[in-house]
Amino acid sequence: MAAQVNGVAKKPAAPRAPVRKPGAGKATHSAAKSVHQKASPVQNKAASVAGGENTTSAYAIMASRIANRVAEMAESITLKMLALQNRMLRSSAELSKVEGADEKIIKEHASQSAELSRIIALICAEKARQGA
Repeated sequence: MAAQVNGVAKKPAAPRAPVRKPGAGKATHSAAKSVHQKASPVQNKAASVAGGENTTSAYAIMASRIANRVAEMAESITLKMLALQNRMLRSSAELSKVEGADEKIIKEHASQSAELSRIIALICAEKARQGA
């Protein structure tokens, strides 16, 4: 007996072969490839965190501002250190002119001035390396 829809007899449908959808049972090659690509490591971590290489994000702007402030602070400290070294060299020269000064104190003062000179040289070399 045929089913009726809106008063009209409907013929039963002929049996069909099952429709096979691609990737229904197993992962396809392209899906496996995209999973592999998603799992690959990020080459430039800073750029990815900052929003990409061509994008200026809030993070990149803030990092740049902090770097500029640190550079300004280092420069001012280097100037204060140069002034201190100048004073130390002058006082060493004055100490060496005094006849009753202890030789041990004069040598210690000169070695402290030399140590300060090495610290200033390291700071200047690092600034030059960074291209500041």
